[in-house]
Amino acid sequence: MINLIKDILKELNTKVCTIIVKEDKALNQWLEKQLKTGLIVKSSSKYVAPYFYIPKKDRSLWLV
Repeated sequence: MINLIKDILKELNTKVCTIIVKEDKALNQWLEKQLKTGLIVKSSSKYVAPYFYIPKKDRSLWLV
């Protein structure tokens, strides 16, 4: 269990990163797979972690 801090900021001043359709599709597939296997669970947190993709030789995307 993770104990959350009560006095944490409600909003962060950050930039919004755009995502292309191919990356969005790859992300949704990855999330579905991780949810089904139980490696991740749904969250109601307003905070996210940054990520990016590296193209593979077969032109698919590798989530990093």
